[in-house]
Amino acid sequence: MADRNLIQLKTIETIIKERQDTFGKVLVGFAFSRTEENEWRVCFGLVNFLKKEESFEEITHNYGNFTLLKRLVSVSEARDLIQSIVKENTLKIDGCPKIPLIINMHDMKYLQKWYSLRIHCK
Repeated sequence: MADRNLIQLKTIETIIKERQDTFGKVLVGFAFSRTEENEWRVCFGLVNFLKKEESFEEITHNYGNFTLLKRLVSVSEARDLIQSIVKENTLKIDGCPKIPLIINMHDMKYLQKWYSLRIHCK
């Protein structure tokens, strides 16, 4: 892992730790596409840390070669998800295949104000 990625990951982990008492669940949303070689790719991902009173409906829409997923997870599960993305270059979500990623932290943007992590993969 690049030094820049490690620094960014530590910043994200610090923010999560400092604010974890204000969070309820975490909304993770992803768009996946399947290639002609039958490999899954991440088109877009979003990790939103919700306030305790906030909630969203979980959904999965499967369109064959394209899937939209919106799921609520715990703060701990979200932390594990972020670590797997950054440290292992792998997206791991229960009920979904593991998807390898090539990512640099400049591709991963996080917004401290909105408690949001946006993931764009190329």
